[in-house]
Amino acid sequence: MPLPPRHNDNKTFLVWINEEDHLRVISMQKGGNMKEVFTRFCNGLTQVELVQMVVDGVKLLIEMEQRLEQGQAIDDLIPAQK
Repeated sequence: MPLPPRHNDNKTFLVWINEEDHLRVISMQKGGNMKEVFTRFCNGLTQVELVQMVVDGVKLLIEMEQRLEQGQAIDDLIPAQK
């Protein structure tokens, strides 16, 4: 089920989740300042990636908790340190 689009206050950066694509990201504005549009796009993608990292981390913690509740080991779930 598609979620309503999320956007900034100026509606120059929009993100749709589960629309026609898995993820649709749009950066736009009037005028010809492509550098500003591209910078906003890149910064926005960075924020989307950070949110996804949090979601992935929460999913991992839930899986760890479920295994521990069942008395199973979680060694294979612990990420390697970089």
